[in-house]
Amino acid sequence: MTPIVVSVPYIASSTNTRQHWTARKREVDACHLLVRNAVRRAGIGRVVVPVGLTFRPRLGKSVRRRDTSSYSLSLKHLEDGLVAAGVLPDHRGE
Repeated sequence: MTPIVVSVPYIASSTNTRQHWTARKREVDACHLLVRNAVRRAGIGRVVVPVGLTFRPRLGKSVRRRDTSSYSLSLKHLEDGLVAAGVLPDHRGE
């Protein structure tokens, strides 16, 4: 199995942050656009075999670290972005 690495410059709001649904939608749409562009640049097509996703946040100097579980929203948005970009057929774990 050959690993495919795609870097997407995206960190979602913390799961502890309360947001209006329109603000959350803007955040999700921005993530999907970043994922679509990253996948296109990397030349990645549809993947039909089981995959394992690894999320590794890269934080700048002024970015506060979070608990590991607070990054779960970032991973969900990125995973949904891969589905929206047509790379993954579905993300239900089947």
